[in-house]
Amino acid sequence: MHVKNLLILLIFTFLVDNSIRGQSIIERIESGLNSVITATAFDKKGVQINQSIAFFISNDGLVIVNSSLMNNADSIMFQDNTGKILELSNIVAFHNFGDLALVHLKVQKPNNNSFFTPSKNAYNGEGEVLAFVSSVDSHEGLSYGKIERVQNCLISGRLSTISVQGGETSDCAPVIDNKGNFIGIYRYVGNKDKGILLPVSYVTDTTWVSINQRWAVFKYDPKKEKLTSSFFYKALILMYDGKWIEAANNISDYIKLEPENSNLYALRAFCRFKYGNNTGGNNDFSQSLKLNPNNHISYYARALFYLGRKDSKKALDDLLTSVEKNPDFAEAFLELGKIQTLDNDIKKAYASFTYSLQTDSLLAEAWYERGRLSLLHSSNTNNALNDLYNAGRLNPWLDGVFSMTGEIRLKNKDYSEAINDFNKAIIKNPEDVHALINRGVAFYNNNLKEKACADWENASKKGNTQAIRLLQRNCLQTK
Repeated sequence: MHVKNLLILLIFTFLVDNSIRGQSIIERIESGLNSVITATAFDKKGVQINQSIAFFISNDGLVIVNSSLMNNADSIMFQDNTGKILELSNIVAFHNFGDLALVHLKVQKPNNNSFFTPSKNAYNGEGEVLAFVSSVDSHEGLSYGKIERVQNCLISGRLSTISVQGGETSDCAPVIDNKGNFIGIYRYVGNKDKGILLPVSYVTDTTWVSINQRWAVFKYDPKKEKLTSSFFYKALILMYDGKWIEAANNISDYIKLEPENSNLYALRAFCRFKYGNNTGGNNDFSQSLKLNPNNHISYYARALFYLGRKDSKKALDDLLTSVEKNPDFAEAFLELGKIQTLDNDIKKAYASFTYSLQTDSLLAEAWYERGRLSLLHSSNTNNALNDLYNAGRLNPWLDGVFSMTGEIRLKNKDYSEAINDFNKAIIKNPEDVHALINRGVAFYNNNLKEKACADWENASKKGNTQAIRLLQRNCLQTK
């Protein structure tokens, strides 16, 4: 398929509803295709050992590339989509969380501003995405997919699973949303049908390690092995997948490269507690604090261990110590709020969730918990609706979030919006009988009686007595 025809298809796929906006999408995709280049690593004999995507983030030659590509490389070659070789000027910085490197290429400034500018807005958890993948994986260099899971992970931030057709040579491909915004970076994790979406915030955050060396100098730098290692990045991805033993093993490998890093022991403690190695977890906890007595992650990790053992008192003590060490640690305030909710300390719980959101507005679970709290303990349902709406937008896989927003809209007699929410709830969980019953109520009040009766009949087949009563009362004439 020609690129022009593919772009037209993508406009419809992305549900673009007017020609002006559609033209903007076309221009952004064409610009993106020109911004993506190929990075290839060679050993000392000139044999290719690795290849991945790289892309421009400025018109003066700054490029993001997979840093582990450089790990065993003697030389790196960059090539644009016309086959032109782009000379590497110097290595600028590294981002260990994302296994990313920032490099500078000797290129003239393009006239069309072909580069990716990070989006300032959070992406929609239900959104469609477009990845600028390798031509090896897609002849057009584009792969359409959807976000399938969102999770806020310790240290690594908001990660997602995306259903993008890619492969090893598409690693580090930039990803845009259905408005053309650059929202993240695709990472290949061994599955050609799915990948990880790293947050675009990695491009602009403060965790980059500055190098500013020519490649000829850097490739002999003693820090090269540590800076280009993928152990830490792989550990974070394994933690995202809940593979705690494998994650701990990767952290152990990275500790050999950086044995004085307190955070590494804290993270390994977290993993070891998760898979039941309590002795190892406690040893790592002690070693982390020995290296840095103010390490808030250590106390947070042990607090989660205590929560898993239903010991809320010890968990509370560690969480309070964690936020004392770092008053801006959003995840710890979220867990504090959960404990305070269980203790029926509603005002403190609400304050904890609020402070958590003030420090990290993308923490979907904090919106969710505060929304549920408002729904149960406040007569102002608008506040609950707003919080739960934000939670569902950021992470639509939170338990029952659309059922709750649908119920609020149903009580407010906003039947069409309630139906939309219940549709989402049932798609996420087909066994959500309450969403099925309530959608039937919304249908009925919207004069869609046949659809209402169909929902109640489906719910009654699941043994719900309320659905049976609604059928008997309202659907005999319809049947």
